[in-house]
Amino acid sequence: MIYAGALAFAACLGVIAYLLVVARRQKEEAVFSTQELALRNVLLGAISGPLEDEEAYSRVVLDLQARFSADEVLLAWFDGAGSLRASSLGARPPRGPLGEDAARELAEALDGKAPSWFDPGLFLFARRLESEGQLVGYAILGRRDGAFCPFEARLLATVFALFSGPILTRKTRAAQELVRQVAETSLRRSEERLQTFFDESGDMIYSSNADDIVASINATGLSLLGVTDRFEVLGQPFSRFALSPEDRQFFLGNFKDQGRVDDYEIVLRKQDGTVTFCIESARAVRDAEGRLVEIQGIVKDITERIERERQLWKINMDLAEANSELNRTHMLMVQHEKLA
Repeated sequence: MIYAGALAFAACLGVIAYLLVVARRQKEEAVFSTQELALRNVLLGAISGPLEDEEAYSRVVLDLQARFSADEVLLAWFDGAGSLRASSLGARPPRGPLGEDAARELAEALDGKAPSWFDPGLFLFARRLESEGQLVGYAILGRRDGAFCPFEARLLATVFALFSGPILTRKTRAAQELVRQVAETSLRRSEERLQTFFDESGDMIYSSNADDIVASINATGLSLLGVTDRFEVLGQPFSRFALSPEDRQFFLGNFKDQGRVDDYEIVLRKQDGTVTFCIESARAVRDAEGRLVEIQGIVKDITERIERERQLWKINMDLAEANSELNRTHMLMVQHEKLA
């Protein structure tokens, strides 16, 4: 009877001990969940706003230092350009993007070897930050007055596992923004080069709508037409400046059929009545349905060439006439010799 009572008492003690263990674990899990949620909200909140990378991650470092009484904290992450950068408190990593040597030291910290820019003798907690199979950074905490307990290590490991996803998202957004900036810069430079080509070209460059109404023209074109005010040309039909409007209509007929014309001879008339001999090349711009919406043309002044050709033609004619006269003189001399 006494033995049975002792067994029953021992069983009760065992149940009580088990219940106490369960209660303690439940309490620990509740504390863990509370601290995990608080830490996760702080870390995620620090990098979810429109802050610059350095400022956002510096806030994370400050919070980690305060919560875990750390003497030195370093958080390294990859930016949009793929460079490894770091924010730290106490530790003094190299300035700017971290090179291969610094990255190797961060990787070695996972095995307990403190990086060279950490004070010696620190108890370390080091974590490799990964998301979707990608390395997105490193987190290292150092403390002098004692190692990180299992509860702290588990809390940090859990939070950093969740924290890695937003770091990857931030990196992706930064990379997209960098690509956008590079594209905008390239587009702006291309536009500047095109504008420079348009403004400084030695040939007339113009555009007109489907009805051949001038929409744009460069400075050389204004000079070629003998005007100084751009608005004397814009909104006017191009045929107004052609010596033969009928010839312009013939040009447009060929242009609309073929979609392009190369080296078409055209004579322009300036406001003072003088004429300019030119050749024109033009291209059609069409909409998705194939309708003509714009004519883009380049007109080259060949007046000097025509004048040189005229002079050469005159010289050739003079030479031919002189040669003919010489032949006549020679024939007369021959006839005179025969008579003599």
